[in-house]
Amino acid sequence: MIREIIKPETNQIVINIPSDMVNQELELLLFPIQQSINSPFSKEQEKQLMEKIFKKAESITVQKNIDIDEIMNDIND
Repeated sequence: MIREIIKPETNQIVINIPSDMVNQELELLLFPIQQSINSPFSKEQEKQLMEKIFKKAESITVQKNIDIDEIMNDIND
């Protein structure tokens, strides 16, 4: 996973990707963010935290036969 916060100065962005991501489906998300003046983390700390979270997520197993309708019905009841 690659995550980077940028502030483009034009309406174009060029993205260079690692060679191991070539010929793979990739998802790009672009959305504006609000930087909090009172943020307790620096950008480097936020990056390290996100890396830890995603590394942990790699070891989580998820059932393949989840019935989302049943879950949504439980939530909406």
